[in-house]
Amino acid sequence: MKLSNQSEVPVYTISGSNTARPLPEWLAKRRKRSLKNDPEYANRVELLQDFEFEEASQCIRVSEDGDWVMSTG
Repeated sequence: MKLSNQSEVPVYTISGSNTARPLPEWLAKRRKRSLKNDPEYANRVELLQDFEFEEASQCIRVSEDGDWVMSTG
């Protein structure tokens, strides 16, 4: 168990990359399939980071359903 105390509140790391075992492949697939019927997961909002251009973008378009963004330029 790892203790990190960057503020007044101690945070204990119980598992991590060096202690946790990877999930079996079949379990990961089952979880992905179950998310298909989860309305909270289906209606989530994902934020884009580093969606920038060094110079400029000439055209930014959003798909009609609002699921995709395409930029050229």
